[in-house]
Amino acid sequence: MAQKFTSAWLKYSLTFRYYDQLVSQNLLTNLRNTAKELKIPQNKFIAFLLENKYIYRDKYERLLPYAQKNKGYFEIKEWYNFYNDLVGIQTMVTPKGREHFLILTGGDVTCD
Repeated sequence: MAQKFTSAWLKYSLTFRYYDQLVSQNLLTNLRNTAKELKIPQNKFIAFLLENKYIYRDKYERLLPYAQKNKGYFEIKEWYNFYNDLVGIQTMVTPKGREHFLILTGGDVTCD
């Protein structure tokens, strides 16, 4: 009986963690998915953001937003992998940022 309860609790615990992470993302998308939504190749979108000083690469090659250009366009989120205990950070684009970049790039336009 205790084993059955433990198994069910583990299943629900993992499900709750998944939905907590999903809700905590708050409609944010990563740079790759944002580029797809804007119908721009990922590398060109990131190059556009780098050239226009919206983001920069730190010494670990992570893409991070500049504070002075981040007017609610980006959020930094921490992530944790439960299976191998890896942790890190990721730059996410807010709905306001997606709208801003859609206007700037015209969407479906190669940022040349």
